[in-house]
Amino acid sequence: MMTGVTLDNEDLSDESPTDEPIRLKAVVDFHGPIDIGKMNFEPSTQDHGDAKSPEGMFLGGFNVLENPDKVKPTVPIAYLDKAKEIPPFLIIHGNKDRLVPFSQSVMLYNALKQNNKSVTMYKLDGADHGGSPFWTEDAQEIVDDFFLRNL
Repeated sequence: MMTGVTLDNEDLSDESPTDEPIRLKAVVDFHGPIDIGKMNFEPSTQDHGDAKSPEGMFLGGFNVLENPDKVKPTVPIAYLDKAKEIPPFLIIHGNKDRLVPFSQSVMLYNALKQNNKSVTMYKLDGADHGGSPFWTEDAQEIVDDFFLRNL
């Protein structure tokens, strides 16, 4: 997700000016976190705010809720711009996800729509974080069709 929205951001690039530019044509997001600063406000099986949580460790061992300045650069939707072209997104998330709240994908979907970006979202009814519902024939057909349309 982050690569899809920041691909042309020179401040985040580690490419040299002579490198061939990366051309992303599609982004598939399976239940990814969007704003780690908001994850603790939804039901979950773990604390997402503590300095020793996965999110806190991602920030370098800082408490997520006490360091919004460290969180902001990690939020993909903070980089959206109506004028900037980005690849189409496919979002698939289970509505019973106990690790990454389903609302995280709803937040991404709404932000992409508000910025006039191409996005499709599927809710896997009753699915938790990952697992077999994401690998059914129907789910994989959705992903395959998305790639065939966009690659």
